[in-house]
Amino acid sequence: MRGLRVIPLLLAVGVVVAGCGGGSTSADGPVVPGPGDITSGATMDACQYLTQSDAETMLGAATGPGQLKHVNDQDAVCDYAPKNSPKIGQGVVLTVYKGDFVGQELDNFKQQYKDAQPVDGLGFKALRSTAYAAFGAQGDKRSCELLLTGKKPADQDAFAKQAAAACARALKG
Repeated sequence: MRGLRVIPLLLAVGVVVAGCGGGSTSADGPVVPGPGDITSGATMDACQYLTQSDAETMLGAATGPGQLKHVNDQDAVCDYAPKNSPKIGQGVVLTVYKGDFVGQELDNFKQQYKDAQPVDGLGFKALRSTAYAAFGAQGDKRSCELLLTGKKPADQDAFAKQAAAACARALKG
């Protein structure tokens, strides 16, 4: 079952690295699904939880609107890539889970990021990696993972605060 959880994350990272297009959304606009991205009956738009402004602050560069890369009944992936970036693979990827896997989020995060440290005072369980730009959060009905790919944040604490804010919105649903 853990392998199934990793699929959306791998898809999102693969799309960022490959530079492929897909569906798009923004905090102000509707989801426009790309071919094969969205399964019928899917209801979750992960891009509504991470604003373009937040993604740009995390990346330190202008981005396009969030790209909804993967959605099904249990998870959704939103990807922001920098505009006109010569570096392939940079981006911000937010994955939101609901359903059977929610209770495993932080255990899986600890397995993937051996340096994971707890983040206290948020009102929900959360971990952050200190070596990578990764943040994981777990609520009762949803969980969230936010990754900054292709670069490290200039300020790890500021990144963790922004990631926590996006995950707080996602956990509330």
